[in-house]
Amino acid sequence: MSKKRKYTDMVMAPREFSLDVIKAATKGRAINAVNRKDSTSMLRGGSVGAIIDGEVYGVCQRKAYLRYNGIDAPLDSEIELMTSQGEQNEEIWLADLRAGLEGTDIEVLDQESFDCLWKGVDGKDGSGSPDVLLRKDGKPIRALELKNISGIGKVKSTHYELIPDSTHLIQAANYSIRMGDMYLDGTPLDYDLVYSSRSLWHIFAMSDKVKKIIVDKGWDVQYNFGRPMSVRPFHRVYNLKWIDGKLAYWTDGLKKPVYTELTRESIDEYYRLVSTGIDETGDLGPVPITKDLRKKSTYSQCNYCDYASVCETGENLTPQEFKDQSQVLAQAKKDVRIEETTIDPLED
Repeated sequence: MSKKRKYTDMVMAPREFSLDVIKAATKGRAINAVNRKDSTSMLRGGSVGAIIDGEVYGVCQRKAYLRYNGIDAPLDSEIELMTSQGEQNEEIWLADLRAGLEGTDIEVLDQESFDCLWKGVDGKDGSGSPDVLLRKDGKPIRALELKNISGIGKVKSTHYELIPDSTHLIQAANYSIRMGDMYLDGTPLDYDLVYSSRSLWHIFAMSDKVKKIIVDKGWDVQYNFGRPMSVRPFHRVYNLKWIDGKLAYWTDGLKKPVYTELTRESIDEYYRLVSTGIDETGDLGPVPITKDLRKKSTYSQCNYCDYASVCETGENLTPQEFKDQSQVLAQAKKDVRIEETTIDPLED
């Protein structure tokens, strides 16, 4: 069986000046990944979940607990190549909004231009980086959580089945609460969760089930001689609204808002578990439920988790044993990225 080729293994044609731009970019991403520092003992807006009826939704609290204690496995270079599109998506949105709102009295601020800070119910500090803030007369009026779509599964669920990712909803809801506390005397800030697909998705390459879902809905489908050919680039916006202290969301195509059981208290309880609850009780808590906020079945996070093998070794691990074993795995992945920092892009 032939060896699977990685994109970094591509052979370049000989030139007078030898420079492998792929190796140079891979090295650069590795350097940034290795040098990236996260503050420990800090609750993070990007590592957020909720505890509802004893079940964990959103980011696994075990992973958030590791991050809170300074243990974080870097992404593989191939995955980072895909996820880096999220940063480009933010830059595009900022540029487009600033041009579109030029001459109005609405300011478009990036995440470096304002603070989003809070304290958990146990007094622990939290911080985050909402992607875009719209401000008028010095007062926040709306914020955007931007997500770039990189797979057909998210095209199907977010745009055609009208199902936003629960983790994304909880993240946006958390920022809505915290920004409201900071700037609006406790009234949650209006928030939009925005998905962007900037690719053509060819329908002929999809499964029959996915084809049917997309063609039946019909929007943003490009036809050629009457045949559905591809899904055009699109944006999908979910408006968040708090009703009687619970999150609801709406998007074009829904007949009525979708109501959830997500509350401020459920998010606070999650953060309390991460910062002090696990250490106090010696219990890591359950793995996240395989249902979304609508109580419908979804994927299992454990299938994609760097630390799944640690959890599988025993449910009775103490928090310290869990940290020690997870640190070994995280360091092994970091060592791979460190090795990538030694790549010579000028090597013949």
